[in-house]
Amino acid sequence: MKKNKSKELIDLEITDGKKRQIQTREEQEKQILALEEILGTGRSNPYGTTNSETFEKKLSEMTLDELRVLASRVGITPVSRESVLRKQLMQSFTDFIRRSRQNISGPKNGPDMNDPAIKRIRNLIDTI
Repeated sequence: MKKNKSKELIDLEITDGKKRQIQTREEQEKQILALEEILGTGRSNPYGTTNSETFEKKLSEMTLDELRVLASRVGITPVSRESVLRKQLMQSFTDFIRRSRQNISGPKNGPDMNDPAIKRIRNLIDTI
């Protein structure tokens, strides 16, 4: 009599001490946009976001003229072919995010934890 050694995993939960909630992609996008709005990412980042999916969606909705304006703003030569321009902008965005994440350093004095904006940011981060 041979026993079947493989067992079926019905539900697997990982305990790592982090607060987790199951979220849809739309809920995650809303949280990312809210966090970027609080942090002012659109003003300090020429791409307007740090999320690749949001940027890709933004690119797909842009006209050729809007793509050329964005390309000029980020330092890319605006070419006439739309597909090439989209690919170059996406590569430039990826490089920008990679470089910006390497240069992140924490504040020297630390944030004021009683500031309402900091509390909102903490709540958003905790839910992600």
